[in-house]
Order: sequence, then structure tokens, then C-alpha cells
Amino acid sequence: MTNDTHSPELEEMRRQLATLQQRLDSQADFTDKQMRKAVKSSVDSLHALGNKGLAVCLLALVLVLSVSFEQGIRPYFLILTFIFLAGNAVSAYFLRMEKRQCSTQADMLATARRVERYKRLNSRHIRIGLPITLLWGAGYVYEVTRAMGMTSVKEIASMGLCALIGGCIGGLIGWTCFHRPAMREADKILAQIEELESL
Repeated sequence: MTNDTHSPELEEMRRQLATLQQRLDSQADFTDKQMRKAVKSSVDSLHALGNKGLAVCLLALVLVLSVSFEQGIRPYFLILTFIFLAGNAVSAYFLRMEKRQCSTQADMLATARRVERYKRLNSRHIRIGLPITLLWGAGYVYEVTRAMGMTSVKEIASMGLCALIGGCIGGLIGWTCFHRPAMREADKILAQIEELESL
């Protein structure tokens, strides 16, 4: 009686299945490495944006305080300005640290949670920071017009309009150069991790 378990056809089929499984495993490993590389690239871009944002905040802190001091703005408002700008720099620093903790060496789900947390903190930073910035801007215009001896409504309105235009330009630059690119990179990381987890 012939033993079918050792027939040449069956052995050949088993060998082909083993070869196919090895190729599939190799392909999955290659895809996993490629996806992790893509996630790392996006995380590195997020880190770079964080570094630039922090540098801009620190530069603004130095420039605005030096200009304000030369314009003869009262000490109490200089202190408020320092607190406002230093608070902004501290917030940028913590957002940067949040980005640094988005590591591709860690579990991808943990990285995804960090990226989601970073996005929430960034949105909160804008919701809280924008009204405070508008209040500070109005106070700054008042202080500058007072220090320069402007008394007519036309002069004050003109100064306010210039400040508003400057603020809008600065906000637009911040939005297009920092916020939107960072959110796009964060969304890209989340999409890449989702794709990686589905492999």
C-alpha cells in the first residue's frame, strides 16, 4: 500500500508553499520597514517645525522687548509684554517636547496617541492664545500712541490699523509656515501608522 504523505507531488507542493510563505514574510517585513521609514521622516519634519517655531518665539521676545523699551513704553506694560511673550515661548517649547516624544522606535500605537495629543494641545494653544494676543495687541497700540504723544482719533486709528494689518500678516505667516505644515505632517503620521497597523 502506497503512503500518500510522502508522494513526490505532495512534497513539491509543500516546498512551494514554504517558499511562497517566505516570500510573503519577506515582503511584509520590507513593507513594514518602508512604512516605519516614512513615519520617521514625517516625525523628523514635525521636530524641525517645532524647532523653528521655538526659535521664532525667542526672537520675537528679544526684538519686541528691545523695541518697546526704546519707544518709552511704561515698565508695567513691558513686564506684561515679557510675561506674554515668555509664556508663548514656554508653550512653543512644551509643544516641541511633545513632538520629540513621538518616536518611531516605540510602539506605533503609542506614537499615534502622542501625535493626537500634540494636535489637541496645538488647537488649545491657538484657542487660548489668539484672544490673549488680540488683547495684548490693543494694549500695545495704546501704549505706543501714548508714548509717542498721539492724541487725535485719526492718528490712533491709523496706528491701530497698521498694527492690525501687521498682526494679520504675521498670523498668516505663522499659519501657513508653521501651523498648517505641522498639522499636515501629524495627519500624515497618523495615516501612515494606520496603514502600518493594517499590514
